[in-house]
Amino acid sequence: MRYVIRSNGFPYVPLNKGARLPQTTQAFRAVANGTHGFNRLAETHPHAWTSYPDIDMFEQTRLAPNGHAVTLLWAELPEDDRTKMATRQNSDCRDSGSICQQYTGAFPDRPQKFPVSGW
Repeated sequence: MRYVIRSNGFPYVPLNKGARLPQTTQAFRAVANGTHGFNRLAETHPHAWTSYPDIDMFEQTRLAPNGHAVTLLWAELPEDDRTKMATRQNSDCRDSGSICQQYTGAFPDRPQKFPVSGW
């Protein structure tokens, strides 16, 4: 793992630089097989990536010819978790004065789906 891009609106991914990919993930299989290009977006076990075992999570990996890869994680959170994360994100945005203020609550009537992490 080279890096993880984290978001306050997504469950925490506890992997850091130098960590190995979880062996139960599609990302691990894509890198191990060495098949270049995009694999399909597929359901994955969330516990492999986060400490939230009861959410619906999907992943897709792109493997480049040079061996570098990027993985997109997509989670559908229960309403209670979305509310907690939105509250935390709103608080973080106000505290930091960051650009996330423009994004927060942009689609209030749509289910919140949070793409995140690359490595």
